[in-house]
Amino acid sequence: MEQSLEIGFVVALQHLPARSRALLLLRDVERFSAGEAAEILDEGEPWVGDELARARATLDRHRRPRRAPPPSPRAERVLVTRFVSACETADQRALAALLAADALLTVPAAGFELRGRHPVRHALPTGPNVRLLTTRANGAPACACYVRSGARLHADSLYVLTLEGEHVAVITGFPGARVLRPFGLPRVI
Repeated sequence: MEQSLEIGFVVALQHLPARSRALLLLRDVERFSAGEAAEILDEGEPWVGDELARARATLDRHRRPRRAPPPSPRAERVLVTRFVSACETADQRALAALLAADALLTVPAAGFELRGRHPVRHALPTGPNVRLLTTRANGAPACACYVRSGARLHADSLYVLTLEGEHVAVITGFPGARVLRPFGLPRVI
């Protein structure tokens, strides 16, 4: 499977039942024929056609339309820096201004979704006990979130940001310290 699968696609896949997800991946990502997919899933080819149409329709309903990214790498860096600053200083006004009106906070592993600028800003960890280190995940800007426990900051989660123009449109969360290991980030700072 390609390593460059878009985060939005992965999030949308979470809305499919396991067999539909497997079928969609076999046909649309791995490019197996209908007959090969039917054999792998122990189903008939008519089921493959019908189920694939339903899976694609479900996927289309849950994928966000692509909007314009920030106009330049510099604009992206500025936006991410402002986001980090707003979170670490608990500047709720600045954070609200940075989030798109229809901002989405999602944690695919937990099946969690929260939509809207104000609900999302209140759900994000903020304040002096939070530190965000910037990185990149799947080509997108991301923040490793650390939360204070005693004298140290402990790795808590990774947030992958989808930026649209001058706003953060989607924040995809991946909880746990282990998720930071591939990025070479410390568990404790």
